[in-house]
Amino acid sequence: MKILNFIKFTTRIFSAFLLFLIVGTTFFQVIMRYLFNISYVWVEELAIWSMVWLVFLGSVLGVIEMAHPRIDFLVNRLPGKIKITVEIFTNLVCAIVVAILTYYTLPLIKLNSNNISVGLQLPVSILYYSLLIGGALMTLFFVVTIYEKGKMLREGA
Repeated sequence: MKILNFIKFTTRIFSAFLLFLIVGTTFFQVIMRYLFNISYVWVEELAIWSMVWLVFLGSVLGVIEMAHPRIDFLVNRLPGKIKITVEIFTNLVCAIVVAILTYYTLPLIKLNSNNISVGLQLPVSILYYSLLIGGALMTLFFVVTIYEKGKMLREGA
């Protein structure tokens, strides 16, 4: 569990850093453009790439905190064991869908490994790694949730 806590902590810190980076680079671009009449391509690209990474890492945090929107009106009315079973099933479906999505990002990464971005002069595949890493972490935490709910079910909650 120490590793999971480390991953949670690192994801939170990196997400906060990315948010700060987006605000900072956007503010810098606005100042440079409107006060000095200078515009940098790399600044805009860095903000966009940071936003993409932030979306996928934020999705991981949403899975960890169980904060994603869901319609649980009926599920909350179910008795204890049936409710937990339905939650296990929904988390299993989510884990499978995210795992499939993550698997199919591998060809995208390979396809874009030789493409270089205009502003940052970095491989475009770095952008697609956000989906790979975010998807792998979401799958991991869905599986952890399934395990914890299964443990609750076995203990007779």
